[in-house]
Amino acid sequence: MSSLMEISCDFDDYEEESEYSQEQEKEMLFFATAFYGDAKYLAKQYISQFFQDKKLFCGGKIPSKLLLEDNNISIVLDYDIINSVKRAYSSLKDHSVSSESLGEVTGDIRLVSGILGDLAKSNVPQQFAGGMMLLYLKLVEGINIG
Repeated sequence: MSSLMEISCDFDDYEEESEYSQEQEKEMLFFATAFYGDAKYLAKQYISQFFQDKKLFCGGKIPSKLLLEDNNISIVLDYDIINSVKRAYSSLKDHSVSSESLGEVTGDIRLVSGILGDLAKSNVPQQFAGGMMLLYLKLVEGINIG
């Protein structure tokens, strides 16, 4: 018969002292905040440029206010290609595009790879391409991406 030993641990014993001085931590926080602001500004520029000639799924030009809302900017900044492709295929599985077979490639694969190809041709950085592909599905194709 095995016995279980109770182990207790006081995490206060493991508190780490910071490697950095308070001044260094302030500088790193300032850098991170400025970097995020720069990334957000750059993302807005690429979004505006790529979607300038695209039409909203229900017709008409995509309003700038809708295009550049905070949620859309967050999608572009937060999604890498791998996670955005997973999310796209998950969103497309119940959509009629996924069942449409075009030769050996299904419609969902053709759609996603086509959008990513258009983003590459437009010189959109890879860091923004995943999120922008999701925006395309949402705004141009009218697909609920969740």
